[in-house]
Amino acid sequence: MAAMSHRRRLLAFLTCLLACCAALAQPARLRAGDLVEFERPQGRITGIVISGPDPSSYYLLEIAGENNFAIHAEELRVVMPAGTPNAAMRVGTSVSWTQAGLPRKGSVVKVHGSWCQVEPPDDAPIAWVECESLQPVN
Repeated sequence: MAAMSHRRRLLAFLTCLLACCAALAQPARLRAGDLVEFERPQGRITGIVISGPDPSSYYLLEIAGENNFAIHAEELRVVMPAGTPNAAMRVGTSVSWTQAGLPRKGSVVKVHGSWCQVEPPDDAPIAWVECESLQPVN
């Protein structure tokens, strides 16, 4: 009888351990508004989570200057969680910065904590840039 009780406890322990390991293996759940990045052949892409995950673990992202598209949770890395306080710069501020060694100008269209979405006046793509690298222009 004692051996049966010991087996039940061992089985319960192993079941619990397996459930805990499965939970740890799953990617962290993202929230709408999280600023995320992922890798593509053309480089690192930054966007904001709009919704998700769907049953296949895909999140819908807003990517600056592109159509919204879905990407799998395993490919995403959180840059800044939604609701991060203390915005570093005001929307509408005219700024200059250097991108790939070239001087750029534009205006801030969104701020997400220490990250700013900047829209250049030309047809160049809108970009997410760390606000501290931006210089206000008068």
